[in-house]
This record gives sequence, C-alpha cells and structure tokens, in this order.
Amino acid sequence: NYTFSAADRAKVFVWTGAVGTFTLPTASSLRNNWFVAVRNAGSGNLALTPTSPSQINSTTSINLSPGDSAIVVTDGTNFYTVGLGTNRQMQLGFRFNF
Repeated sequence: NYTFSAADRAKVFVWTGAVGTFTLPTASSLRNNWFVAVRNAGSGNLALTPTSPSQINSTTSINLSPGDSAIVVTDGTNFYTVGLGTNRQMQLGFRFNF
C-alpha cells in the first residue's frame, strides 16, 4: 500500500503485489496540475482511493484490475483518470452468410 504526496507529481507507479490500495491525498492539498501514472502489474485488484471529500471519477474509489493502467490527474477539487486502460481479451466472432 502507498499514500501519494505532492512530491510524487509526474512519477510512475507500478504495483506488483496482490490486492492493494494507493491512497490519494485531498485534491485541494495538491496543485491543479498534479498527476501520476499508475499501472497494476500485480496479481490482484489495486484500489485508488482519494481522501474525503475528494472523489475519483465521481466516486469514492476505483479498482484497477491486473493489467489496467491510468494517468490520475486533479483539478484541485477531485481526481480523474485519463486513458484508463483495461486489460481484457477480446473475442471476435465472424459470421458469413452466403
């Protein structure tokens, strides 16, 4: 588990454990140009949880599944993800009618 601070601005964090939590401080304690890149390279879900009253993507916490990644940014009030990537296998089915 890890708690972000203002000094973490523009850093990359790669989670390699099992289930874990990255805690964000209140958005108001950071400048509006604060951001970090996060990747879940672990084996369990990684929660991104801001300190209240801040939210992330209009909720109190989000989970990154193994393989997910995102850039987390703040506007000084709340947090948002940009490019939340999801590691999902896509199966395509084709059907041809002749």
